[in-house]
Amino acid sequence: MKKFQYRLESLLKLKEHKEKERQKELAISSHKVKRQEMDLETIDGNQRNAIDSQARRLAGKFSVSDMLIYGRYLLKLKRENLTGNEMLRVLKKDEDQKREELLQASRARRVYEKLKEKQQAAFYSEVNSAEQKESDEIAVTNFRRNSH
Repeated sequence: MKKFQYRLESLLKLKEHKEKERQKELAISSHKVKRQEMDLETIDGNQRNAIDSQARRLAGKFSVSDMLIYGRYLLKLKRENLTGNEMLRVLKKDEDQKREELLQASRARRVYEKLKEKQQAAFYSEVNSAEQKESDEIAVTNFRRNSH
């Protein structure tokens, strides 16, 4: 029996490779988003700790220089938080773009896989039909021999 050979197999492999690359890119982008979210959580934690520490020190002696230091530190954390949120927005936008590229690559691969499946089904149907014809001819030949 003749073996099925898909003419566009190399193109299908290329589409599969492209899809895997898009998956890796999405994973990297998602990792960056998670890392940025963790950094923002750390900044928020530092802000809460600084505010708590400042509140505790207010109960005792608290100098103007300490007040300025806490103020500058909180301002620095606020700027980091704003910058971090902007960075997170950019990273999420990039992640969404990578997800869309992966979706498109998956669709392109599926198109070639469906075509392969259809061609393979047609090939095997043709092979079965040819085998059935051959079996029928053998049966007719045997019947004619035995009937004479």
